[in-house]
Amino acid sequence: MCTTYAFIAASDASLAREVKAGRFRQDVYYRLNEFVITLTPLRERDDILDLANGFLVEANMEIGHS
Repeated sequence: MCTTYAFIAASDASLAREVKAGRFRQDVYYRLNEFVITLTPLRERDDILDLANGFLVEANMEIGHS
């Protein structure tokens, strides 16, 4: 039997520090840390108004409003 899976995790804690402090398992940390995506917080983005407007337009289209 072959299985394929994907796992996405997010944390605002420093997992490396948590591993050193013994509060997070090292083996899990290394599996999760294989591929890291760092995103700019929305509050720091210059295009937040454009994003919000786009989401609003899309939501309105889904519910039938203009």
